[in-house]
Amino acid sequence: GEAFFKVAKNKDKPFVVVTDAISTEVLGTQFNISHYKDDSFSEVVLVEGSVGVFKGKERFDIQKDILLKPNQKVRIDKGRNNMVISDVEVYEYIAWLKGNFVFNNKSFQHIMKKLERHFDIEVEVYYQDIMKQKFTGEFDVEDIESIMNTFKENTPFEFRYINNKLIINK
Repeated sequence: GEAFFKVAKNKDKPFVVVTDAISTEVLGTQFNISHYKDDSFSEVVLVEGSVGVFKGKERFDIQKDILLKPNQKVRIDKGRNNMVISDVEVYEYIAWLKGNFVFNNKSFQHIMKKLERHFDIEVEVYYQDIMKQKFTGEFDVEDIESIMNTFKENTPFEFRYINNKLIINK
């Protein structure tokens, strides 16, 4: 799943978020964690403050572990267990809190996964060429059909939405 946290610093009572891939100790902050069982990665995005990111133990060690700065993301590949830090625009990662979607040069496959999770629907794609195409855009609170019609304005494809299932054809 995905969760956003806003936590005050308390040295006497540490706040640690633990998943099976990564742990995040709060040092007074706002951050987003994305950890879905069917993804090959987990991510922590820092909005403000600081968090310590680590794995395989109970507490953060500033000498050995990753200390994120605001506007940074750490991504851990679940298969290889390596952590990579990058600078990001945090709005893309927390827009969901306001019911918005922000996609910045994301594959159609990535976008469909986000929509599938948000709307709790099943997506079937029978037009594989579209899956790797990249899109940039922002959507406010809309229904799935409105979002798909917007994509369809720039990229020709057909879709049907029936019984919580989105079917995409060429």
